[in-house]
Amino acid sequence: MTWTNTATKLTIGKRILSVLVLCVVISLGLYVYFVSTSIINILVRKEIENKITAVSSRMSDLEAEYLVRKNEITLEYAYTQGFANVTSKQFAVRVGTEVNELTFNRE
Repeated sequence: MTWTNTATKLTIGKRILSVLVLCVVISLGLYVYFVSTSIINILVRKEIENKITAVSSRMSDLEAEYLVRKNEITLEYAYTQGFANVTSKQFAVRVGTEVNELTFNRE
């Protein structure tokens, strides 16, 4: 073997080794990135689940309060607030149109 042939093989071996080391470093970097991203997403999901639980609890409280207040309104309470029974029903009608007329607003 000659000196140039051996030097060329060493240079090629060093390049291959440097490419492999670079691939390992990039792979480790991507691994760390993806693991940290997964951990962050898990934490965000837990936080969102806590918020959903809080909102659901608040919504349940509001529904219960609504039902209590709805049951408090009676006919007697409405009379004390100034409401009265309707004796004759009147409906609003647009001027210039008939009641049974349907239109697509085309002329």
